[in-house]
Amino acid sequence: MTYDMETVERAALEDLHAAAPADVRTALGVDGAVVGPAFVSLAAGFPPSAVVVNRAIGLGSAGDVDRDTVAEIIGRYQAAEIARYFVHLNPDASPPQIGDWLVDQGLEKARGWAKFERGREAAPSPRTDLDVRPATPDDADALDLGCAALGTETGEEVPGDPQHSYNNIRRAGFVETHVRANYAPPKTS
Repeated sequence: MTYDMETVERAALEDLHAAAPADVRTALGVDGAVVGPAFVSLAAGFPPSAVVVNRAIGLGSAGDVDRDTVAEIIGRYQAAEIARYFVHLNPDASPPQIGDWLVDQGLEKARGWAKFERGREAAPSPRTDLDVRPATPDDADALDLGCAALGTETGEEVPGDPQHSYNNIRRAGFVETHVRANYAPPKTS
C-alpha cells in the first residue's frame, strides 16, 4: 500500500494548488508543476519552515528520471528563490542513483519522514485526562466515501531525540510502513 498512500498524498498536494484562488497564488508565489514523474510544489511567499508545501513528491516512483530531471526540479526552487525545500525519495525509487544525483546538485540528506497507515477500525483507547469523544457522523464523512485506510507521517525516530508524535501515532494503532528519505539544501545559520 506504500505507493497508494504516496499517490493519495501527491493528489492532495496537487488539489491544494488547484483550490488556491489566483490572487492567493500570486500573493504567496504558489506554483506547481509536473517535472518527470514528480509534482513540484512551490510557495515562495511561505517561511523557510514550510517544507510541507515546498517539496517535490513522486520522484523515482514511475517514469523516466535522469540527472536532467533532478537538475530541473532543483532549478525551479532556485529560480523561485526558495531556500528550504524537500525532495522526497521513497525507498523503492528508481533508478537507485537518484539520491546521489540530488547530493551532486548540492542537496544533503535530511531527516526522513516515517510513514504510517492503519485500517478503519477504532483506535486503541487512550489513557488521558483529556475529554475524548467518539467521532460524530460529520467527523466520519471520509469513511463514508470509501476510505479503506488511514495514513499519516512524522519525522523519523532518531536516537537522542524523543519523538512524541511518532510514539503517539503508534499508540493510535498505526504501523510504520517505510521511511521516506528527504533531501534538502544545507541549512544556513
